[in-house]
Amino acid sequence: MRIAVITGASSGLGVQFVRRLAMRQDLDEIWMIARRLDPMKALVKKISSPAVLRPVSMDLTLEEHIENYQKLLEEEKPDIRWLVNCAGFGKMGLNEEIPRKVLDDMVLLNCKAAMDMTQLSLPYMRRGSHILEICSTAAFMPLNDLGVYAATKSFLLSYSRSLHVELYPKGIMVTAVCPYWIKDTEFIPKAKNISMYSDSKTMPADSKAAVAGPRPSASGAKTAIRHFPLASRSKTVAAWAMRDALLGVSVSTPGIMCSLHRLVSKFIPHRLLMLAWDVIRRL
Repeated sequence: MRIAVITGASSGLGVQFVRRLAMRQDLDEIWMIARRLDPMKALVKKISSPAVLRPVSMDLTLEEHIENYQKLLEEEKPDIRWLVNCAGFGKMGLNEEIPRKVLDDMVLLNCKAAMDMTQLSLPYMRRGSHILEICSTAAFMPLNDLGVYAATKSFLLSYSRSLHVELYPKGIMVTAVCPYWIKDTEFIPKAKNISMYSDSKTMPADSKAAVAGPRPSASGAKTAIRHFPLASRSKTVAAWAMRDALLGVSVSTPGIMCSLHRLVSKFIPHRLLMLAWDVIRRL
Protein backbone atom coordinates (compact mmCIF):
# COMPACT_ATOMS: atom_id res chain seq x y z
CA MET A 1 0.00 0.00 0.00
CA ARG A 2 1.56 3.29 -1.16
CA ILE A 3 0.83 6.14 1.21
CA ALA A 4 1.63 9.74 2.11
CA VAL A 5 1.84 10.83 5.74
CA ILE A 6 1.15 14.49 6.58
CA THR A 7 1.33 15.89 10.11
CA GLY A 8 -0.39 19.13 11.03
CA ALA A 9 -3.02 18.21 8.44
CA SER A 10 -5.97 19.99 10.04
CA SER A 11 -5.13 23.51 8.87
CA GLY A 12 -2.76 25.87 7.10
CA LEU A 13 0.17 24.49 5.14
CA GLY A 14 -0.70 20.91 6.06
CA VAL A 15 -4.05 21.24 4.29
CA GLN A 16 -2.35 22.49 1.13
CA PHE A 17 -0.04 19.47 1.08
CA VAL A 18 -3.06 17.19 1.51
CA ARG A 19 -4.72 18.88 -1.47
CA ARG A 20 -1.64 18.57 -3.67
CA LEU A 21 -0.87 14.97 -2.79
CA ALA A 22 -4.54 14.06 -3.23
CA MET A 23 -4.15 14.87 -6.93
CA ARG A 24 -1.46 12.24 -7.44
CA GLN A 25 -2.33 8.93 -9.10
CA ASP A 26 0.40 6.88 -7.41
CA LEU A 27 -0.95 6.85 -3.84
CA ASP A 28 -3.44 4.45 -2.25
CA GLU A 29 -3.93 6.32 1.02
CA ILE A 30 -3.08 9.67 2.58
CA TRP A 31 -2.72 9.57 6.35
CA MET A 32 -3.73 12.95 7.77
CA ILE A 33 -2.34 13.34 11.28
CA ALA A 34 -3.32 16.14 13.66
CA ARG A 35 -4.86 16.71 17.07
CA ARG A 36 -8.16 18.07 15.76
CA LEU A 37 -10.21 15.41 14.04
CA ASP A 38 -13.25 17.45 12.96
CA PRO A 39 -11.40 19.80 10.56
CA MET A 40 -9.76 16.80 8.90
CA LYS A 41 -13.11 15.04 8.48
CA ALA A 42 -14.53 18.22 6.93
CA LEU A 43 -11.57 18.42 4.56
CA VAL A 44 -12.06 14.81 3.44
CA LYS A 45 -15.59 15.70 2.30
CA LYS A 46 -14.27 18.58 0.18
CA ILE A 47 -11.52 16.71 -1.68
CA SER A 48 -11.96 14.28 -4.54
CA SER A 49 -8.97 11.98 -4.74
CA PRO A 50 -8.04 8.57 -6.17
CA ALA A 51 -6.42 7.91 -2.78
CA VAL A 52 -8.30 7.21 0.44
CA LEU A 53 -7.96 10.14 2.83
CA ARG A 54 -7.51 8.77 6.35
CA PRO A 55 -7.75 11.24 9.27
CA VAL A 56 -5.87 10.12 12.38
CA SER A 57 -6.12 12.09 15.63
CA MET A 58 -2.76 12.28 17.42
CA ASP A 59 -1.07 14.74 19.76
CA LEU A 60 2.55 14.39 18.74
CA THR A 61 3.82 16.05 21.92
CA LEU A 62 2.75 12.88 23.75
CA GLU A 63 5.06 9.86 23.69
CA GLU A 64 2.14 7.41 23.73
CA HIS A 65 0.81 8.91 20.50
CA ILE A 66 4.20 8.58 18.85
CA GLU A 67 4.11 4.94 19.92
CA ASN A 68 0.61 4.64 18.44
CA TYR A 69 2.04 5.74 15.10
CA GLN A 70 4.74 3.08 15.40
CA LYS A 71 2.11 0.41 16.09
CA LEU A 72 0.04 1.59 13.13
CA LEU A 73 3.06 1.21 10.85
CA GLU A 74 3.79 -2.26 12.20
CA GLU A 75 0.19 -3.33 11.57
CA GLU A 76 -0.22 -1.81 8.11
CA LYS A 77 3.36 -2.18 6.79
CA PRO A 78 2.85 0.58 4.21
CA ASP A 79 5.14 1.81 1.47
CA ILE A 80 5.60 5.46 2.51
CA ARG A 81 6.17 7.53 -0.60
CA TRP A 82 5.81 10.95 1.06
CA LEU A 83 6.33 12.13 4.64
CA VAL A 84 5.52 15.80 5.23
CA ASN A 85 6.13 17.05 8.77
CA CYS A 86 4.06 20.23 9.03
CA ALA A 87 3.09 20.03 12.71
CA GLY A 88 4.55 22.83 14.81
CA PHE A 89 3.82 26.12 16.53
CA GLY A 90 5.49 29.34 17.61
CA LYS A 91 5.09 32.11 20.16
CA MET A 92 6.13 35.73 19.78
CA GLY A 93 7.37 37.66 22.77
CA LEU A 94 10.13 37.75 25.35
CA ASN A 95 11.32 34.33 26.48
CA GLU A 96 10.80 35.28 30.13
CA GLU A 97 7.11 35.98 29.46
CA ILE A 98 6.37 32.60 27.90
CA PRO A 99 5.42 29.76 30.30
CA ARG A 100 7.91 26.92 30.53
CA LYS A 101 5.22 24.39 29.57
CA VAL A 102 4.64 26.25 26.31
CA LEU A 103 8.37 26.30 25.53
CA ASP A 104 8.61 22.59 26.34
CA ASP A 105 5.72 21.77 24.00
CA MET A 106 7.29 23.89 21.26
CA VAL A 107 10.51 21.89 21.45
CA LEU A 108 8.63 18.59 21.69
CA LEU A 109 6.47 19.29 18.64
CA ASN A 110 8.85 21.24 16.40
CA CYS A 111 11.92 19.07 17.08
CA LYS A 112 11.27 15.74 18.78
CA ALA A 113 8.00 14.91 17.05
CA ALA A 114 9.39 15.67 13.58
CA MET A 115 12.49 13.60 14.32
CA ASP A 116 10.49 10.71 15.79
CA MET A 117 8.01 10.63 12.90
CA THR A 118 10.92 10.58 10.47
CA GLN A 119 12.88 7.89 12.31
CA LEU A 120 9.83 5.64 12.61
CA SER A 121 8.90 6.14 8.95
CA LEU A 122 12.32 5.46 7.43
CA PRO A 123 12.12 1.62 7.57
CA TYR A 124 8.98 1.88 5.42
CA MET A 125 10.53 4.12 2.76
CA ARG A 126 12.47 3.12 -0.33
CA ARG A 127 14.07 4.60 -3.44
CA GLY A 128 11.88 7.37 -4.81
CA SER A 129 10.37 8.33 -1.44
CA HIS A 130 10.36 11.94 -0.25
CA ILE A 131 10.63 13.57 3.17
CA LEU A 132 9.68 17.22 3.62
CA GLU A 133 10.57 18.81 6.95
CA ILE A 134 8.74 22.13 7.28
CA CYS A 135 11.29 24.48 8.81
CA SER A 136 11.20 28.28 8.44
CA THR A 137 13.33 31.15 7.29
CA ALA A 138 13.71 31.69 11.06
CA ALA A 139 16.10 28.73 10.94
CA PHE A 140 18.79 30.83 9.25
CA MET A 141 19.60 33.02 12.29
CA PRO A 142 18.64 33.66 15.93
CA LEU A 143 15.59 35.92 16.29
CA ASN A 144 14.84 37.80 19.49
CA ASP A 145 11.13 37.78 20.40
CA LEU A 146 10.84 34.57 18.40
CA GLY A 147 13.80 32.91 20.08
CA VAL A 148 12.76 29.35 20.91
CA TYR A 149 10.77 28.98 17.69
CA ALA A 150 13.80 30.03 15.62
CA ALA A 151 16.03 27.68 17.61
CA THR A 152 13.71 24.72 17.02
CA LYS A 153 13.63 25.41 13.29
CA SER A 154 17.42 25.70 13.22
CA PHE A 155 17.58 22.22 14.77
CA LEU A 156 15.17 20.86 12.18
CA LEU A 157 17.10 22.43 9.31
CA SER A 158 20.39 20.92 10.51
CA TYR A 159 18.76 17.52 11.03
CA SER A 160 17.18 17.63 7.57
CA ARG A 161 20.41 18.53 5.81
CA SER A 162 22.27 15.68 7.47
CA LEU A 163 19.49 13.28 6.49
CA HIS A 164 19.64 14.50 2.90
CA VAL A 165 23.30 13.46 2.65
CA GLU A 166 22.77 10.14 4.46
CA LEU A 167 19.72 9.05 2.47
CA TYR A 168 20.67 10.37 -0.97
CA PRO A 169 22.56 7.16 -1.91
CA LYS A 170 19.40 5.20 -1.09
CA GLY A 171 17.32 7.36 -3.40
CA ILE A 172 15.25 8.86 -0.55
CA MET A 173 15.07 12.62 -1.02
CA VAL A 174 14.95 14.90 2.04
CA THR A 175 13.99 18.56 1.66
CA ALA A 176 13.98 21.20 4.38
CA VAL A 177 11.28 23.76 3.49
CA CYS A 178 12.06 27.24 4.84
CA PRO A 179 9.23 29.66 4.03
CA TYR A 180 8.91 33.33 4.99
CA TRP A 181 5.75 34.55 6.78
CA ILE A 182 2.61 32.91 5.41
CA LYS A 183 -0.38 35.24 5.55
CA ASP A 184 -3.27 32.77 5.25
CA THR A 185 -2.51 30.30 8.06
CA GLU A 186 -3.24 30.43 11.79
CA PHE A 187 0.36 31.09 12.74
CA ILE A 188 0.53 34.91 12.64
CA PRO A 189 -2.76 35.83 14.37
CA LYS A 190 -2.37 33.21 17.08
CA ALA A 191 1.30 33.92 17.66
CA LYS A 192 0.48 37.62 18.04
CA ASN A 193 -2.61 37.18 20.23
CA ILE A 194 -1.53 37.95 23.75
CA SER A 195 -4.67 36.63 25.45
CA MET A 196 -5.41 33.47 23.47
CA TYR A 197 -4.89 30.00 24.97
CA SER A 198 -4.02 30.10 28.64
CA ASP A 199 -3.50 26.33 28.72
CA SER A 200 -1.14 24.79 26.17
CA LYS A 201 -3.18 21.56 26.11
CA THR A 202 -6.22 23.43 24.75
CA MET A 203 -4.35 24.77 21.77
CA PRO A 204 -4.41 23.27 18.27
CA ALA A 205 -0.76 22.27 18.44
CA ASP A 206 -0.86 20.63 15.00
CA SER A 207 -1.75 23.85 13.23
CA LYS A 208 1.17 26.07 14.20
CA ALA A 209 -0.98 27.87 16.73
CA ALA A 210 0.74 29.86 19.46
CA VAL A 211 0.10 29.98 23.15
CA ALA A 212 0.02 32.96 25.49
CA GLY A 213 1.03 32.74 29.11
CA PRO A 214 -1.33 33.00 32.04
CA ARG A 215 -0.19 36.55 32.93
CA PRO A 216 1.16 38.10 29.71
CA SER A 217 2.71 41.53 29.70
CA ALA A 218 0.91 44.27 27.80
CA SER A 219 4.10 44.97 25.90
CA GLY A 220 4.77 41.36 24.93
CA ALA A 221 3.46 39.59 21.84
CA LYS A 222 1.41 42.64 20.77
CA THR A 223 4.50 44.61 19.89
CA ALA A 224 7.04 41.83 19.34
CA ILE A 225 6.55 41.98 15.58
CA ARG A 226 4.33 44.70 14.13
CA HIS A 227 4.12 43.99 10.40
CA PHE A 228 4.61 41.08 8.00
CA PRO A 229 5.39 42.68 4.61
CA LEU A 230 5.38 40.60 1.43
CA ALA A 231 4.05 37.53 3.25
CA SER A 232 3.49 34.40 1.15
CA ARG A 233 0.37 32.27 0.66
CA SER A 234 0.20 28.65 1.77
CA LYS A 235 -0.90 27.38 -1.65
CA THR A 236 2.14 28.95 -3.30
CA VAL A 237 4.53 27.66 -0.64
CA ALA A 238 3.22 24.08 -0.92
CA ALA A 239 3.44 24.08 -4.72
CA TRP A 240 7.00 25.48 -4.67
CA ALA A 241 8.10 23.03 -1.97
CA MET A 242 6.67 20.04 -3.84
CA ARG A 243 8.46 21.09 -7.01
CA ASP A 244 11.78 21.45 -5.16
CA ALA A 245 11.27 18.07 -3.48
CA LEU A 246 10.73 16.38 -6.84
CA LEU A 247 13.92 18.02 -8.07
CA GLY A 248 15.83 16.64 -5.07
CA VAL A 249 16.64 20.06 -3.60
CA SER A 250 18.00 19.81 -0.05
CA VAL A 251 16.80 23.23 1.15
CA SER A 252 13.74 24.85 -0.39
CA THR A 253 13.23 28.60 0.06
CA PRO A 254 9.78 29.06 -1.50
CA GLY A 255 9.78 32.78 -2.20
CA ILE A 256 11.94 35.83 -2.79
CA MET A 257 12.11 36.99 0.83
CA CYS A 258 13.23 33.67 2.30
CA SER A 259 15.71 33.15 -0.55
CA LEU A 260 17.18 36.60 0.11
CA HIS A 261 17.31 35.93 3.86
CA ARG A 262 19.13 32.67 3.29
CA LEU A 263 21.72 34.40 1.09
CA VAL A 264 22.26 37.35 3.39
CA SER A 265 22.62 35.14 6.48
CA LYS A 266 25.58 33.40 4.84
CA PHE A 267 27.67 36.58 4.46
CA ILE A 268 26.62 39.03 7.18
CA PRO A 269 27.39 38.29 10.84
CA HIS A 270 24.30 37.20 12.73
CA ARG A 271 24.85 39.84 15.39
CA LEU A 272 24.46 42.58 12.78
CA LEU A 273 21.43 40.85 11.26
CA MET A 274 19.86 40.61 14.71
CA LEU A 275 20.32 44.36 15.21
CA ALA A 276 18.68 44.98 11.84
CA TRP A 277 15.84 42.60 12.75
CA ASP A 278 15.30 44.46 16.02
CA VAL A 279 14.65 47.64 14.02
CA ILE A 280 12.61 46.07 11.22
CA ARG A 281 10.21 44.19 13.52
CA ARG A 282 9.24 47.46 15.27
CA LEU A 283 8.46 49.46 12.11
